[in-house]
Amino acid sequence: MTTQLCGAAWKQFQEIEAAGGVWTALESALIQKNVAAVRAERQKATARRKDALTGTSDYPNLGEKRVAVLDAAPVMMPKEHVSAVTTEALPRIRLAEPFEALATPRTACSPRPARGRKYFSPISASCRLLCAGDVCQEFLRGWRHRGAQHDGFKDQAEMLVAFKSSGAKLACLCSSDKVYAVEAADAAKALTTAGATVHLAGRPGDLEAPLKEAGGKTFVFLGCDVVSTLQAAHDILGVK
Repeated sequence: MTTQLCGAAWKQFQEIEAAGGVWTALESALIQKNVAAVRAERQKATARRKDALTGTSDYPNLGEKRVAVLDAAPVMMPKEHVSAVTTEALPRIRLAEPFEALATPRTACSPRPARGRKYFSPISASCRLLCAGDVCQEFLRGWRHRGAQHDGFKDQAEMLVAFKSSGAKLACLCSSDKVYAVEAADAAKALTTAGATVHLAGRPGDLEAPLKEAGGKTFVFLGCDVVSTLQAAHDILGVK
């Protein structure tokens, strides 16, 4: 691994030297382009939780208060020392920012569920409804929430009564592939008709087309883009 790291670093040095040195490489935006490519890959890996940010994208503290982060202004060079040639600045970012931005408005969501209130996975369940104030924590907790498990509903009628009484907008179907094959499309259609935006936990596989036709909007699974999925959920809920 050390040899690979050294080889990659040396290749970068050679590329910069071939471009005419560091200053020339900055003027031509070569360095900025290379940094941007790496940054985009890291952001993608973080959004999909391939790279974990402990305490932010994985294992967040649900009771944690938002921490103030210093926004230090860039140092400005005195006018008499400013070069006639300028370069594109590298942006200042933190990989945790998208998750923090999504977590910030959770207290403004309404209605916020009372402790212990059951949401639902309309088929057999291990994941609660993605709804209101807990939508961020659902995803950040690996699509689960402590103390929110139940065994589903005996039939669709019971499921619909529970959904309508919950005041929720988002519902998440959670079960095995075997049960999905038999019941998921009908459950999704019934929930959609009742006014739910339906998510499904897991990769849809061959069921993707019939589930979308039945009203399924989003599929949540290990490796999906958590940030964009959460943002879409916030848009549905009207969270700003």
